[in-house]
Amino acid sequence: MSFFIYGMAEYYRATGDKEALKTAKDIFEKFEKYALDKESNGYFEVFSRDWKRTHDRLIGETTINDEKTMNTHLHLMESYANLYRVWPDKRMAERLRNLVEIFLDKIIDKKTFHLINFMDRNWNSTSKIDSYGHDIEASWLLCEAANLLKDHALLARVKEVSIKIADAASEGLQPDGSLDYEKDNSTGHMSSEKSWWVQSECIVGYLNAFELTENEKYLDRAINCWNYTKNHLVDNKEGGWFSSVSESGIAGKGDKGGFWVCPYHNGRMCMEVIERIPGK
Repeated sequence: MSFFIYGMAEYYRATGDKEALKTAKDIFEKFEKYALDKESNGYFEVFSRDWKRTHDRLIGETTINDEKTMNTHLHLMESYANLYRVWPDKRMAERLRNLVEIFLDKIIDKKTFHLINFMDRNWNSTSKIDSYGHDIEASWLLCEAANLLKDHALLARVKEVSIKIADAASEGLQPDGSLDYEKDNSTGHMSSEKSWWVQSECIVGYLNAFELTENEKYLDRAINCWNYTKNHLVDNKEGGWFSSVSESGIAGKGDKGGFWVCPYHNGRMCMEVIERIPGK
């Protein structure tokens, strides 16, 4: 549903189709009516067709106490940002600002600056995972949302935290330029899979960090990750990208398009780089 909002807002942005904008607004209103936790703030994740709350352990939740997820709020923030881009309504601004502040106050670990992936209804952590791809993705999406809101105090706060998140994500960087998937802090196990979407967000996230700081170490990280991606994930024979590559550099056998895989993160990465480096 979040990506439906995102897509309809983008379609309106591209075409001026007012029906698309109306659709995005209608879904936004339903989210605010049914998915918003009016007691503890934030949004619940899964509902039945008639908006009754259900639980579906789809993205790594381990217990029924995992009622708030970083992933839900990250996707809502990017979709609300895109809707606000084309519909700068006062209430829309307030709801987008609320999501940014949820990240700053609830989802970002104040000690490690990794994102807390799973939380109970009252925002207590139930998570044992550091997800490097989500960390670096959030580091630039937070900046995008705060920039749109044009709140200088909020933007200054976001920029400072964004760099700390990017630095935390660098724990997953490897000498070959790639970014590992995640770490299980309960066991110390590092998932060394090189996922298509993680590398895409790594490129944008560190390019964004370079723009914020002018520190070339971040630019080097973005370029090194692109070089790894170009050499290992882009399929120059059959087209498209492999969904993953093993630690030894062997492309996985997963689909190039499927339930979790499509040209989204990588397509957006390319467009972000084009917009951020004009004329290059």
